[in-house]
Amino acid sequence: MPLCDRCGEEIALANDLDQARDIDRRRHIIIVAGKPRRLTPTFWRLFILLYRHRGDVVDNEQLHTELYPDYAEQHMAIHAIRENVRRLRKALARSRYEIVNHPTLGYELIVADSPGSVIRGNSTG
Repeated sequence: MPLCDRCGEEIALANDLDQARDIDRRRHIIIVAGKPRRLTPTFWRLFILLYRHRGDVVDNEQLHTELYPDYAEQHMAIHAIRENVRRLRKALARSRYEIVNHPTLGYELIVADSPGSVIRGNSTG
């Protein structure tokens, strides 16, 4: 996929993020309950990976490969993923983004029109 020269994001994903009314991809900010919340680089990478595949389960192996390639032991990566998902869920509380756990499979990002109204499925196909 072609990448944006300025930020390195996939162009289609960057365009999609730019149209989201509650995401500032350049500053890694998500608006939660009307207030900007800056995500750490680790949380941002996790959020973007889940956002890219929203409505679909991102399996643990893909999370391991893309987020923690230096962790030789998969169980160490899974522990780090669980902890970061827990913290990201807390950061996204009261937003329109919900991370759903699919035991032994992975995680799914659900995006609602507004906080509390869940829409399932990937709008990009």
